[in-house]
Amino acid sequence: MEVGGLFKVTPKNHHYKSLSHAPDTVGLFFSLLDQFTNKSSFLSNGKLIRVKTNNQEIYLEGKTFEAKLYCGFCNWIGHIMSDLAGSSGNRGKIDSGRGMGVCMPFMEIFQLCNFGKFQIGEDRQNLAMLMTRVFEAGYDLRSGAAASIPVILEELMIRVLWAIKKHFYNGEKWGDCLSLHDPADLRIMLLIGNTTLCLFDVGDAAIRCGSVGGNPIVFVLHLNIPAWVRLVTLVFRELSFRFGTCVNIFADQFIRDILYHETIIEKIKVEKFYRELRFANDSMEKLIKKFAMEIEAEYQERNRSLYLMVEEKKSLKKQVEQSAELARKYDVSSDKIFTETNKLDQYINKRRNKGE
Repeated sequence: MEVGGLFKVTPKNHHYKSLSHAPDTVGLFFSLLDQFTNKSSFLSNGKLIRVKTNNQEIYLEGKTFEAKLYCGFCNWIGHIMSDLAGSSGNRGKIDSGRGMGVCMPFMEIFQLCNFGKFQIGEDRQNLAMLMTRVFEAGYDLRSGAAASIPVILEELMIRVLWAIKKHFYNGEKWGDCLSLHDPADLRIMLLIGNTTLCLFDVGDAAIRCGSVGGNPIVFVLHLNIPAWVRLVTLVFRELSFRFGTCVNIFADQFIRDILYHETIIEKIKVEKFYRELRFANDSMEKLIKKFAMEIEAEYQERNRSLYLMVEEKKSLKKQVEQSAELARKYDVSSDKIFTETNKLDQYINKRRNKGE
């Protein structure tokens, strides 16, 4: 089926492309975002796609800000719980398989990897499409949970054997052997053990892939992704212990180079923009100064005219004439201008009688 005519989604990959089904912080964020915007968010072909939805696709829809947060969270939990064991549309049907579950945490990020060329049958597809087909083949959260079992057992066995050695061989107390702070020798044992597990895993995946003609889908399907994630975590943790701030400095520099790196053309454009901005700013300052000087001159001229108009040496008739001339200069309507002293006296007396 098509979603808004923007891309194609099938029942097999709907839980993978729909971000509200992701069992991680990304899924929670987009579930809340969809609640506030009444849209659905998808990742496909390396792009984020958001389409307008009808109210039937939102189980709970809040009206206030707090209600929308609550309903967005409930919808996210509901999506995961209802589809964790496979979509109900496939479960229980003959030859339909076990039903499509939800993807592993952060596995949906692979859909942004719109690069690479992998030969799958007669097609050459990028990494994003490869991981989509891997999910369609059944590598979901249930597979990830099953793959995590040997990783957990391997680490538990290493920790137990290390604690037994510390107690019986080194004579340390059991409390010291169960410390939450991993010493250097235990970290190395965990790193070597997890590396060995990953080497056997990639060897098994390569053999199975070669047996079917080098299909990369088969290779990824037999990779223990949780084991590789754990290995990367252990490697970075060990680098952090051994090199301390050097790793953080290198990581910060790498992020700056990736996010804020400027090419020569970009620098030229930025410098040109700043020059134009400074020129516009200087021109604006000149116009403001000129306007301020004109206003000040007009203000001074008006004050001078008012002072001359009420000068005591002048007769009342002369003051009235200058007052009328000043009023005409500032576009006062003629019916409001007094040119004779008797009319001015009548107007003042009238206002006095009214108590104004």
